[in-house]
Amino acid sequence: MARKMKNICVMFFYTVLLCTVFACSSVPMNRTTEKDNLLIFRLNLRVYEKKIRKDPDNYRLYYEWGNYYCLSGYYNAALADINKALQIQPSYEEALLLRGMIFICKVQYKDALADFAEALVLIPDDDRVYNNRACLYIQLGDLEKALRDIDTAIELNPKCALHFKNKGQIRYRMNDYENAVLNYSHAIRLNPKSAETYFDRGTAYEMLRRYDAALSDYRKAASLKYRVSDVYFHIGVCCYRLQKYGDALDAFTEAIKIDDANYIFYEWRGNTNLALERRNKAEVDFDAVKRLMANASLQ
Repeated sequence: MARKMKNICVMFFYTVLLCTVFACSSVPMNRTTEKDNLLIFRLNLRVYEKKIRKDPDNYRLYYEWGNYYCLSGYYNAALADINKALQIQPSYEEALLLRGMIFICKVQYKDALADFAEALVLIPDDDRVYNNRACLYIQLGDLEKALRDIDTAIELNPKCALHFKNKGQIRYRMNDYENAVLNYSHAIRLNPKSAETYFDRGTAYEMLRRYDAALSDYRKAASLKYRVSDVYFHIGVCCYRLQKYGDALDAFTEAIKIDDANYIFYEWRGNTNLALERRNKAEVDFDAVKRLMANASLQ
């Protein structure tokens, strides 16, 4: 059975921002180093500090600062600034939406529900609130409520690719793979450059055992720089199912380059080496599986 890591996207303001609430290892798509990122982060914080010193009662500045912390993964610091913004302006709907998202990332689901409910009182026709709450209901395992909310989001904004992508996620989790494909396809028509949506549709095709279609989507995702180990793993699985063992071997090797601590990748590459009658190589891979599983059991 192919491994699958799903990402539910949360949107909370009209500038582009996606937050994955399922973990996913990835390789940066640019050449910015960790040192460069830290330098940029500190410089930007200095800018916000100067602005707030000049205008300490500007709730929008606290919102912007909290948003920046959120983007950088500092959720506690983000929460403190968003709370400050709401203390100054309790009816600031953008801050409520952002705080709800932060609560999702901190696994404080009841608090997130409360914020989205309050946001709906202020902005009852805003599709973003329904989208975010749908994602929250998925975390709570209530797929029927999630589906109702995402349908409302689509009704309010039928040109938003993200809503159809998330509906595809919900249908996937309902094991309704055909409808998942239909919704992912609609999302791709609205946004044909979304690598993640191609990947997600590929997983639905894979569950339907339509390996050629899945392989095409995974390769498209890779060409759009979807640089996570999973995409190469799934390329490998599809190639293996299609008995394209040479291509499968290359794909599993690429996945291992990105994530060399995942024993599943070595296991599949070992089986592929066996299919190619490369028994010595297979033994090396299976030894790696044993070593990694032993290390995992000690943690």
